[in-house]
Amino acid sequence: MIYRFLIVGFLLFSNKLSSQEYNSNQASVSNYVKRVYSIEKFDGVKILENDADKFLVIEVKLEKKNNPLQVLNTIANVKAKAYYSSFQNGSYIIAETIIVTANNDSLQKTPISSEILKEYSSGFVKGLSMLTNFDDTDPKYIVYIFYTKL
Repeated sequence: MIYRFLIVGFLLFSNKLSSQEYNSNQASVSNYVKRVYSIEKFDGVKILENDADKFLVIEVKLEKKNNPLQVLNTIANVKAKAYYSSFQNGSYIIAETIIVTANNDSLQKTPISSEILKEYSSGFVKGLSMLTNFDDTDPKYIVYIFYTKL
C-alpha cells in the first residue's frame, strides 16, 4: 500500500517537473526567436539553431484592422500552415499579365498593366505550434511566431 503511494507520488512529481521543463524550454526558445527577429526581421520560414535543438520557425505579420484577436489567431494559423506546406512540399505559381489600354484626353492610348500571381501548394501540416505573438514596432501590426522541432 505504501509502495503504491510512493510510486504515484513519484509519477506525479516527475510529470510536474517535465511540464515545468517543457514550459521553461518553450520560454527560452520564444526569447531566442524574439531576439533573432528584433535583429533581423524575417517573413515566412526560417531555420534556427540553438545549442541543443534545430527549429523551423514561421513568422506571420498581420495588420490588426480592428479585428478581434480570435480572428487574427485563425488567420495567422492558416497562413503559417500555408508557408510551412509551401516550404516543405514546394508550390506551383501561375503568373498572368493583363495589359489594358486607356484613352487619355489626347488621341494617345496609354497602356496600363496589371499582374496577377497565384500560388498553389498541397500537403498535410502537422506538429506546428504557436510559440508567441507580440506587437510589431509599428503598432498597426501584430507578429505571430510558429515553430516545430526538426
